[in-house]
Amino acid sequence: MTEKIGGLVKRATVAAIVVVAALASDGNAQQQDGMNLDEMRKKAEEMGVTIDEYLMLQEEMKDRRREDPSYQTEEPQGFDKYRQDAGALRDEQEAEMMRRLKDQTDLEQFRQAEKMRALREGRAPGEMEEERERVTPPAEEEERTKEFFLEEFMDRPRARELEAFGYDMFSYDNEFYEPTPDAPAPRDYVIGPGDELTISVWGETQLMHNVEVSKQGNVYVPNVGLVNVGGMTTEEAERRMFGRMSKVYRSLLSTELTQASAWMDLSAEKMRNVRVYVLGEVNAPGAYALPAMSSAFTALYYGGGPKLEGSLRNVRLIRDGVIVATIDMYDYLITGDRASDVMLRDGDAVHVPPVGPRAAVVGETRRPAIYEMKEGETFGDLIEFAGGLTFKAFHERAHIERYLPPEERAFHENGVVHADLAFRSFADFLESDYPIRDGDVATVMTADDEPVNLVTIEGKVKQPGRYAIEEGGTTIRDLLIKADTFAVGAFPSKAALIRTDDDEKKEIVAFDPTKALAGDPKHDLELRNRDEVIVMDVETFEPTRSVEIAGEVREPGVYTYFENMGLTDLIAMAGGLTDSASVAGVEIGRIERNDAREISTTHTVDLPEAYWEIERDQDFKLESHDRVNVKRDLAKVYPEGVWVTGEVPYVGKYAPIKRGERVADYVRRAGGLLETAYPEGIYVVRKNQYRMDFDTLVTKPDSMKNTTERKGEYYNDLVKEFADRVPILWEEIAEDSTSEYNIVLMPGDSLVVPQDPRVVYVVGEVETPVQAPYVPGKSVDYYIDRAGGYSEMADEGGAAVIKPNGAQWTTSGLFFIPDEEVPSGSVIIVPLATKKEDRTWEIVGSLLQTVASVAVLGLTLAQALN
Repeated sequence: MTEKIGGLVKRATVAAIVVVAALASDGNAQQQDGMNLDEMRKKAEEMGVTIDEYLMLQEEMKDRRREDPSYQTEEPQGFDKYRQDAGALRDEQEAEMMRRLKDQTDLEQFRQAEKMRALREGRAPGEMEEERERVTPPAEEEERTKEFFLEEFMDRPRARELEAFGYDMFSYDNEFYEPTPDAPAPRDYVIGPGDELTISVWGETQLMHNVEVSKQGNVYVPNVGLVNVGGMTTEEAERRMFGRMSKVYRSLLSTELTQASAWMDLSAEKMRNVRVYVLGEVNAPGAYALPAMSSAFTALYYGGGPKLEGSLRNVRLIRDGVIVATIDMYDYLITGDRASDVMLRDGDAVHVPPVGPRAAVVGETRRPAIYEMKEGETFGDLIEFAGGLTFKAFHERAHIERYLPPEERAFHENGVVHADLAFRSFADFLESDYPIRDGDVATVMTADDEPVNLVTIEGKVKQPGRYAIEEGGTTIRDLLIKADTFAVGAFPSKAALIRTDDDEKKEIVAFDPTKALAGDPKHDLELRNRDEVIVMDVETFEPTRSVEIAGEVREPGVYTYFENMGLTDLIAMAGGLTDSASVAGVEIGRIERNDAREISTTHTVDLPEAYWEIERDQDFKLESHDRVNVKRDLAKVYPEGVWVTGEVPYVGKYAPIKRGERVADYVRRAGGLLETAYPEGIYVVRKNQYRMDFDTLVTKPDSMKNTTERKGEYYNDLVKEFADRVPILWEEIAEDSTSEYNIVLMPGDSLVVPQDPRVVYVVGEVETPVQAPYVPGKSVDYYIDRAGGYSEMADEGGAAVIKPNGAQWTTSGLFFIPDEEVPSGSVIIVPLATKKEDRTWEIVGSLLQTVASVAVLGLTLAQALN
């Protein structure tokens, strides 16, 4: 509102100047009336206004002359004087207008403000009404926050999360408050200028007239004339119209001798707009042109609804300067009652005053919020506003936190006091007449959820759970019967009662549930609140016994032992014997219970092939904790074969024919060596069970991880591969079958006969790992040169060579004896240099100390001899 008034003051100066200029430029009102359009346009240009503004100003001067016939305009040279006078008058009027607008009570002053705005913006006042008709409700123009927190309650810990009740009603796009355009006018609708009425006559006389109400409130009806209906309700207008028309159409009348043969109806078909004002603490105050069927709720909706500073419970409808209705929005919000929603008339004002006292209610109510309170309303009213209590509410006491008013704070050390309200009954709580003051925070507490008549039963009963203690008492027997007595597996001779005292200490009481069911008073105890009864499982006192079976059965493991269980019963439970099982010599280990010197005894049983046909009395009887082992029949075991791959005629997996078959035997069975075979590279692959990952043996320095990461991986893979190779010297086997290289092959071995790759592999710490072409007679250094030489990290004297069959290549160790030739397919590995601790000076120092000691000893001996 302040911004609106400020803009009004700023632009009023321009309007005043234009008015004074118009007054000063007009020589005589009668002369202006006789001006043609061109003359008026020329006059408007001289004044610096538009033709529309000029005509509007002329109308204003005519109004002034009607009020004061002696009024005459001055000559243009007196313009400055009139501008000063108009400015002084404007300042006085604007000051008064600001006061009036702030109070929001003088509707005529508000209309004057609207008129001045039209003058400032160069529009006729009628255009302002058209603009209002196009106004979109603020609730549709902008999305306002849905959170309505109040600053004055933000420092109240219990109420800071509460919203002011009811203000969100106008924040949604809700068409509920907009009148339905097709709804018929009610019988109490007040007819006014602009309404369109339909007059219908049917029966002997038939006619229909659509007439519009004039500004004077009249309608013209053919053959009847003017009928004044302005200000009447639809029902009153119909009676007047009937009286006038019945004088023309006698068929409408009933007499003592005749009945009416025609009938008449009057209805408002198209209703006018009414101009209303929404003032006070609303989000968008102003004048609005609304459908005539609008109510006070409609006007509030178009005005954006009350602000948080505005009242919801004291909305005033002002008509002709008199408050004709006071609307309490809580009636509608809480109970849905719209009885206080009054239909609007032209010129009405809906005024929202500042909000009244507020109080918050928190805790166990259905609608915790901050509510506006009227004078005399009580704690009971506040609870009613909050929707009543939840089922968890504690109705015997409530708490009030109150800010004392300034006049009472002198008698208290602090400004906040607390009060507890005590109630004798639930009705007293709801009907409490305790007065509520502005700023009060009422707390409805939660009832204690501690049980008062609850017992539980768990364990081996058919219906475990929570049960109530009945009036007159409940015993263990009663509880067992409620729980449908024992479930399968219950131990009937011992159960437990766990009791919790008032000081939360727990004690256990043992009882016999069978005796309790029989009514034995020593065991059928009276139960108390929070008692827990536990019926034990039989396994608690009689653990499940078991037997174990291992070896050649399909599902070896531990199985439950049953009385009179036989050996074949256990084999059947284990899925039966495997194909390689031996029915002879089944071994049963049994715990020795009689002789403390022996741990167990062993029984051996020979079963028939059709062991399942053994008679029960012939079956070996097992005892709890027996261990059965079914052995393997080696005659039924088909050993795993040996793979022969590479350069042989018949690659494949060969099953052993006899024990002790060697490398030469499998080569012969595979058809011998092909011409493409490389005998120097023959090897056997056998899983090395003692091999350790190279990664676990070597940890690279952090500074080398990035530069040697790929080389290190390649190196590790090679080490892992060669760890599983068994080198074979085929030349020695060919000359002597008893050679140590003609080893016995084991199930799972692979005999590999490769081709000659004709390359030498160089990897590790070299500039470029390569596969260098094999050159007979060349040394290690030759192939390292092919790889670009050693890297900065290389151990130049520690290169290792692995032959193609996995054997270690060695040097002669003497510079005058040439090294062994590097064979084709070999791998040269250049390792990473490692820094060794230099102990030279430590050794030299030790030697010097020893020499000095010997010298001293020599001198001592020489002196002794002398």
